[in-house]
Amino acid sequence: MTIRQISNEERQSAYRHWCEHQETLRKHGGVSEEDLRLLAMMTQPNCFGYDIDKGEVIGVGPEAKWDLLEILKQSGAADLDVCMRLAGVSDAEMQAFNREMELHSAGIDSKNAAEVEMYEGMKSMSPVELDRTIAALETRLGLKPPR
Repeated sequence: MTIRQISNEERQSAYRHWCEHQETLRKHGGVSEEDLRLLAMMTQPNCFGYDIDKGEVIGVGPEAKWDLLEILKQSGAADLDVCMRLAGVSDAEMQAFNREMELHSAGIDSKNAAEVEMYEGMKSMSPVELDRTIAALETRLGLKPPR
């Protein structure tokens, strides 16, 4: 497997982005100076890239905030709300991510509206209704003969 190399230009651009983000957080409050120091430490230019052996653990571009969020959560240095603020992940983005993970865990393709609708309907069913629905689906698919 080939590891994508990050250019110095990309690395510096990512570093500038996180420095600006840090200043924005400082102006708007909601995080401590200690949290900001943690963010600064985790977003040094040598941290950006895809080679963990070199200490490069944060990608570049729009997905980098998710890498940073995971690292912050694993560090245990702050609660989830602070980690999200430091990583620049909004509540709406986190809800969308959690929803995507819920669907993925259930084996549902989030882009298939029919599957999502069926999943939502089944979530609200009583156990008896759910058993009937599953039995009907099994019969329709030929997995089980009709009763």
